[in-house]
Amino acid sequence: MEIMAFPSCDDLTALRRKIKAAKFDWDAMTTTELYHYHAYVYGGNAVLLGEVVNALDPDRAWFDKKLFAKAKAFYAERHQHRQSSQPPPVDVRDQPWFSQLTPALQQHIVDQNFARRDAMREIEREGSPDSHSVAKIAFVELCSRQHQANIAIFNRRNAAATADYSSERHKEILDRQKRAQEVRR
Repeated sequence: MEIMAFPSCDDLTALRRKIKAAKFDWDAMTTTELYHYHAYVYGGNAVLLGEVVNALDPDRAWFDKKLFAKAKAFYAERHQHRQSSQPPPVDVRDQPWFSQLTPALQQHIVDQNFARRDAMREIEREGSPDSHSVAKIAFVELCSRQHQANIAIFNRRNAAATADYSSERHKEILDRQKRAQEVRR
């Protein structure tokens, strides 16, 4: 295998392909390739998990401080680019349907969006990879409360909109539908 620039996407891809083709037989790789491969694992885990760990190298036999620093910088740059390339959140106030809502409902939706945004910023500030972190649990609970509140609003509005349909009015509508079906036949 040709040694490529370290660290790089091409180098990482080539190493992954080689180790996979060798069915994870480490003897199929050169010493340089092994150091590079493990540096990618350590660097990726440091950036994405916040820990300098490698389950494939528990004794740190393949840990090299300089290669690790380069791999960590490589992953940090890719991770930062990935985060910054995400589209900005859409402001609901710019949506065409938003102007059709009552001012109170407009304010309710805007307040909910700001609360979710603030909760997401807390998750980012906390920076914990743990899926059960305090900030992440708080965010899910906030979304659940907002969902329940929105369903209650929908049910109240739906009940108000259908309140004038007495059983007599309902019977008239059914009769009209029945007549319309008979005419079509």
